[in-house]
Amino acid sequence: MNVLIYSHTPYWIIHHAETIEIALTHISHGDSVYFLSCDGQLASCPANSFHDESICKVCRQQTEYSIDAILQGRVVDLRLSLQSRHYLDSYFSSLKDLAEFKYCGFPFGELVVSQIMSDVKDCFYPLETLRQRVSSLLTDAISLYEEARQIINDKSIDKVYVWNGRRPSDGPICYAAQSQGIGFEVYISGGKRGTYQTLRSLKFHDLSASKECIEKLYDQYVRIIGKKAVEEDAKIFFDNQRFGGSDAQGVIHVMGDCTETPNLDHRSERKVVIFTSSYWEYFGMSDYKGGCYEDYYEGIRKILQDTRICESNNLIVRWHPYLKIAGSHERNIINEIIRDFPDAVHYSPESKADSYQLIDIADVVITFGSTIGIEAVFYGKPSVLVGRSLYEDLECCYVPKCHEDLVKLLDGELIPLPKTGAMKFAFYSRNRGQHDFVHLNQEESNPNLFYHSGCPLRRPKPKSEFGVDSASLDKRYHIPSYIRSRLVRLLKSLKLYSSVKKLASLMQESFFC
Repeated sequence: MNVLIYSHTPYWIIHHAETIEIALTHISHGDSVYFLSCDGQLASCPANSFHDESICKVCRQQTEYSIDAILQGRVVDLRLSLQSRHYLDSYFSSLKDLAEFKYCGFPFGELVVSQIMSDVKDCFYPLETLRQRVSSLLTDAISLYEEARQIINDKSIDKVYVWNGRRPSDGPICYAAQSQGIGFEVYISGGKRGTYQTLRSLKFHDLSASKECIEKLYDQYVRIIGKKAVEEDAKIFFDNQRFGGSDAQGVIHVMGDCTETPNLDHRSERKVVIFTSSYWEYFGMSDYKGGCYEDYYEGIRKILQDTRICESNNLIVRWHPYLKIAGSHERNIINEIIRDFPDAVHYSPESKADSYQLIDIADVVITFGSTIGIEAVFYGKPSVLVGRSLYEDLECCYVPKCHEDLVKLLDGELIPLPKTGAMKFAFYSRNRGQHDFVHLNQEESNPNLFYHSGCPLRRPKPKSEFGVDSASLDKRYHIPSYIRSRLVRLLKSLKLYSSVKKLASLMQESFFC
């Protein structure tokens, strides 16, 4: 089988380890592995949004090192060229308009919006200030798609692997594979250290594919270890969420410093606690469109201004801590809502109020899709989901279809729903990495250290290959590292590398550090 593995995250060693592990696995199976890397052609990538040349340099050096020292010539080394540029001069009136853009029927606009949201963290950012950025990202996406299609055809590729898949710097390769009718999988870190997850989907954030995985994983492990053991493991997830302690890669304990006790005991009416989400995180992703409202902020306004709700309930809004890094336009919207509805109790993104104590005192919890909605189920609270989420089909939350449905729900007495769905979600969150690292060993004390047969995955930082300080050479000769790396590959192909290296060592000068 011919396998194409796309590598564009060498700067993030944990994700680079996943890439290398997949490559080594297919090598061990006797497959032909084509290893496609970026030498700096992309205008933006996950680890280097604005093309910082110093980061590009580290990436290129890590790629060279991994191919030589870890993969040891057992892959076909391919580098992006992106020479077939498709410059666009399209006009988009808004970010939502951009998200609707399709190329060859594929939602490339969504990919670009996803990257922009990572950049500005602001769903209301004026698009007219981003024209050049949008053009650059769309150009990359289209060029990457066309080049990947060509590689798939030329190399008779049977399967493609791509990390994450939600950005214009990676998603187009999945769409290229789909257009050619071959297999494709995205991959990402697993729920526990030493694991990674692959998903047969165009992006890791595919709602339908992930929801299916939740059910399958739960049923599988109930058969293997029993329901009691599964639920004991699931409970650890809820403890980690509340108190910290998860060793999963990328997990941030956002509530770590939110320990202040909310003082709401004097309010005798039913307490409805609304937990917002960070809207920008999933903005533009079609999977997450829907729910009761056009957007989260419209939803909060409708809830807070509806007298049928606010006159019979104490409304408490806990603004998601991630929103403290939202862009200024989005923060203005938040501040306007807080100002316009002073009768509700607002805990701003910067507030240190303990969200779990808010759950404890809540009679009803409303969320727009954040994890705390299913945590409320675990803590025995009626939880109402008015947005989209991985847990929307697990029958543990009330899921109104529109605002009027929400009004009707709140007009009655809500009881907590069964916790089985919460256990399914929690078990999946901890165990979704179905692959263990086999060919790479991860150091217990430092999750960013990996070894293959005793050789470190992370490129060491010694002097140059020739015993000369590479930084001083860069300063003296101003030779881009990507040129040096290409010369090294050329000399190796001509079997001249060793001779030139010895000569350079004698001269104490080198292009190749």
